[in-house]
Amino acid sequence: MGSFVVQFPSKLKNFTVWASANNVTANDPEKAKCGFLARGLKVFDEMPMKNLVWWTLVISGAVQNGEIEMGLGVYLGMRRTGLVPNEFALGCVTKGCADLGDKELGQCVHCFVLKVGMEKNPFVGSSILNMYAKLGDLEDAERVYECTDNHVGCWNALIGAYAQCGYGFESLMAMSLMQYRGIPVDAFTFINALKGCLVVGNLNFGRQIHGLIIHSEVAFSTAVINSLMDMYFKNGESCML
Repeated sequence: MGSFVVQFPSKLKNFTVWASANNVTANDPEKAKCGFLARGLKVFDEMPMKNLVWWTLVISGAVQNGEIEMGLGVYLGMRRTGLVPNEFALGCVTKGCADLGDKELGQCVHCFVLKVGMEKNPFVGSSILNMYAKLGDLEDAERVYECTDNHVGCWNALIGAYAQCGYGFESLMAMSLMQYRGIPVDAFTFINALKGCLVVGNLNFGRQIHGLIIHSEVAFSTAVINSLMDMYFKNGESCML
């Protein structure tokens, strides 16, 4: 099988990704998920014409299987062909940048998003916001939010960003403002707000959110219930559920 070579900027600029099915399975069979990723790369490498869907599948598969450098390399290879990535490819790439802690490459992706006018796409906007939050840059995360529409996904990303960066009260205030503006909440809103409660360490806030959950459509969501249990256990109130 053939191979592709990609040179990375930033922290990865001296790192060369060499993707070969035999190399991946021989050297790291666990990460290759028993060779499925390797076989996918083999099929992709042998395709005479690669469309956007196939590029996106390979990027997503690599990032989800922990081969983040490879995924970013494929993304850069796709960009060299002139193809414009869709929101799913950009979501995977921003996740990869956050996992690697590579803010410079993440900013390059953000600039590209602004250039092609995709910053108001809810999925793209929330993905970039999450990336900055994971990188500990709350200021840039807030700037990204200000450029997005009032979509529930962007609100959820902002609430989660505050909680992740240690600003629990701001996280709860964002949820309160979201409700004041009439934005419908969902399971992820509650999950992120409960993380804010843990940061603040105030059980009363958690009980108020529990009350909202009871009267919501996600009262029986497994993920929400798990978050509630986690909040009560960590605040020493294991009998509340």
